[in-house]
Amino acid sequence: MAQGEQRQSGEAVETAGSGFGLDLFAARTSGRERTRYLLHALVYVVGLSLVVWPGVVPFNTVEPYVLGMPFVLFWTAFSLLVVFANTVLLYRFEYGSFLN
Repeated sequence: MAQGEQRQSGEAVETAGSGFGLDLFAARTSGRERTRYLLHALVYVVGLSLVVWPGVVPFNTVEPYVLGMPFVLFWTAFSLLVVFANTVLLYRFEYGSFLN
């Protein structure tokens, strides 16, 4: 079976990759979708790295107060909201009305 060919066995679809590394996407996934998924994954990784050590160190200050919260608490809440918005966008692109 050549690289990228698919073989169907029952209901499952098997994808034959190159044999090296990980096959992150199915063969039928378009380049545009792959780019979108990778960008969403990048937002998750950056969002996580900015709320755990050592990514939070530059923001680990009490002052200034933002919305009555110490800055580090505001930063953590803001990062959580960004990741949540990214999840909503990913869902809407995948199952919602953004593509229709």
